[in-house]
Amino acid sequence: MFKCQRCGNTQKEYIGFKNNEPYCRKCIKFSNNETLNNPYVKNKDVVINMKYDLTISQNQISNELLNNIEKEDNILVYAVCGAGKTEIIVKVIERTLKKGGQVGIIIPRRDLVVELGKRIQDIFINNKVTLVYGGHHDDLTGDIIVLTSHQAFRYNKYFDLVILDEIDAFPYVNNDVLKSFVLNSSKGKIISLSATPSELDLKNNKVFTLFKRYHNNPLPVPKLFISFDLLLLLFISKKVKNYLKDNKYVFIYVPSIKEGKALYKKVKRLFNCVFVFSSMENKEEVMKDVRAKKYNVIITTTILERGVTYNNLQVLVYKADEFIFNKETLIQIAGRAGRTIDCPDGDVYFLANSITKEMKEAIKEIKKYNDM
Repeated sequence: MFKCQRCGNTQKEYIGFKNNEPYCRKCIKFSNNETLNNPYVKNKDVVINMKYDLTISQNQISNELLNNIEKEDNILVYAVCGAGKTEIIVKVIERTLKKGGQVGIIIPRRDLVVELGKRIQDIFINNKVTLVYGGHHDDLTGDIIVLTSHQAFRYNKYFDLVILDEIDAFPYVNNDVLKSFVLNSSKGKIISLSATPSELDLKNNKVFTLFKRYHNNPLPVPKLFISFDLLLLLFISKKVKNYLKDNKYVFIYVPSIKEGKALYKKVKRLFNCVFVFSSMENKEEVMKDVRAKKYNVIITTTILERGVTYNNLQVLVYKADEFIFNKETLIQIAGRAGRTIDCPDGDVYFLANSITKEMKEAIKEIKKYNDM
């Protein structure tokens, strides 16, 4: 039976033949790309630049990772948004590097690679941190590789330690090809990170939980505003004006590009705002402005549901009853507020025509975290 060496596919409907030789049609678009098998000459001289100490809870999980990584191949850190997952993995990365090991940090989306890559380089100041994502793969070597799951196929049994962040996020979730790429890149040790893992993730991993944010303040519990569309727009206008008076930042999440463009057209005269979505022409330039906090009001699709930290951020979810806003997505979005120690709280509003089961469950789950 044919089995693809790249993605592990054995499904007959995805197997083609050329000159009587079988090939995999499931991952064929990756077949002519450069792969890396020879390890980079590593720098074992590791210097950690942490600007603050770990909390007691963070330190406990960090030590659990050190104590269990040798005997467990698959570990999951189930931690709420803003718990400080990046800080928790520093010690286990440090140990791996000092042993001469190779570390891969795999994230579903390229914008998160750029964001996290900078943070990792700021911490591991003496090591080479390389970012690999679509259109950015001229250099594939480094002590720590931060890459998208799409690029993991380039590294065959390469990483001594894989940190797999946001395992529940698109496009990684429910994608067998990407999961095979990640598994094939690892020599065996994978630590997964998530604030919203699936039941299967919880079942298939040794799980460590952290339901407190690093500043020990509770997660903001979303409030509901249920009405018809005109009143939703008036609510946004009034709320945003009040937030801006207090020099606060506002993220307005929309269910689709179409809804986002319509909302942006209606409010751009009222506020200095920008609409961010995946297929925008000048996305890289706009994302730099977003990271530099040049806009007080950002209208966005779920592209900014993860990996973004703003001080004093308020969150509005417009038409939260649309199907794209499932429980996990709503929890991630709500987790954008109150992330910093200077401003550990913030408003989160679900604005909708009706209350959905997903909205109720997201609120229930967040309250449960706060009670733990």
